[in-house]
Amino acid sequence: MPKSKAVADGKQSAQLRPADRQQIINYNTEFFTQHNPFIRHIIRRTRDFLENTIDPSKQETYLKKVEVQLLGEGEKGANLLPGYLMDSYQTAEEFSECLAQRIKSAGFMRMLLLKRMGSSIEAGTDSNKVTRRRCN
Repeated sequence: MPKSKAVADGKQSAQLRPADRQQIINYNTEFFTQHNPFIRHIIRRTRDFLENTIDPSKQETYLKKVEVQLLGEGEKGANLLPGYLMDSYQTAEEFSECLAQRIKSAGFMRMLLLKRMGSSIEAGTDSNKVTRRRCN
């Protein structure tokens, strides 16, 4: 294969001597773990680095810090859900209880439903419709 060519046709491997084929198999594991083009060309930076290191070209940090105010885990810190989301949430809870009587993994299903509901109003509404049909 000429040096100017980067990819060999799969059919060409059948023309190799058995020793050469075995050598390719032996290099295969090492090559992909140590010479993966995606890993070699990706520059990994942590959030801490991006928020605290000054970019010399702009004289400011690479990433502005985003401050988050946590509301808490208890009843006092919770956000109230609007009516339609509360309805979906309660339906998902009812479905999870119904499902718990049939299978052991109901807790996992409950978590998935509630995460889906929390991802968007549309996803919550769709889940609400599906769970009502299945539980009844």
